[in-house]
Amino acid sequence: MIYISSTGIDSEKISCSVEILAKNGFKNIELSGGTNHYDQIQDDLNDLKINYELQFRCHNYFPPPKSHFVLNLGSDQNKIFNKSLEIIKNSMALSDDWNSKKYGFHAGFMINPKVSELGKKISYIDLTTKKKAIERFKQGLEHISSWEFATAPYVENNVFSYANSKIYIEQNPFLLCTYDDYMELQKIVKFNLLLDVAHLKVSCATLCIPFLKELEKLLPYSNYLHLSDNDSRSDSNWAITSSTDYLDVLRGNLKDKDVTLEIYEDLEQIKKTHDIISELMV
Repeated sequence: MIYISSTGIDSEKISCSVEILAKNGFKNIELSGGTNHYDQIQDDLNDLKINYELQFRCHNYFPPPKSHFVLNLGSDQNKIFNKSLEIIKNSMALSDDWNSKKYGFHAGFMINPKVSELGKKISYIDLTTKKKAIERFKQGLEHISSWEFATAPYVENNVFSYANSKIYIEQNPFLLCTYDDYMELQKIVKFNLLLDVAHLKVSCATLCIPFLKELEKLLPYSNYLHLSDNDSRSDSNWAITSSTDYLDVLRGNLKDKDVTLEIYEDLEQIKKTHDIISELMV
């Protein structure tokens, strides 16, 4: 099944983004960040779901809280850690209501970035140790595994951009960026992998790791992918084209996988990307 991320449509309210996608024929929509809380958000989305016969999936920072913060299960600050668990629990409860089956959130960080810097160049912040961040992350996943939801939680690989590598020269502050990171964490705590291929592309370039080989190694471990393209320096969410470098790796490897297109371009480019990925899934 192919989903379209709501963040690809810039609107004041997420319900407006969803309605634009629905009117353009997209039935499977992943509800994600980049939106603000308002009192009628769930009622509006329920109405759209019924009226357009939509299938929703929640992702990471949705539904948004009244006061923004950076979701981080690796945080050494109890307030951030507990608020992160609260968001995840709310998302999984809503996912159960919508029979969504899967819900993905980002792996933890060794820093506590500002909301305004998330997804951009991050100012230098003192890091907690990797060991402490992993232990905190494990604690969070153990909380989540104790909840009785039908929805399966998935952990998404983070992106380590070129710009942030110039700030954090000695240590990558993000957990779960590479195949080795995945294997390291799986030895400590078991989890489902949401594989963001665009994140992997950027992280591999930053860390001087062969991207296509890394993708080949990780694909068998995930049945839920996020797809877009970029210049390997930052996660710019470009449309996928016939010249996208990883298409041959995906060909024949998308059976029984769900895919979300995180394309931040116009509707025409989203539709073209949808057509390209649909052909690969046959």
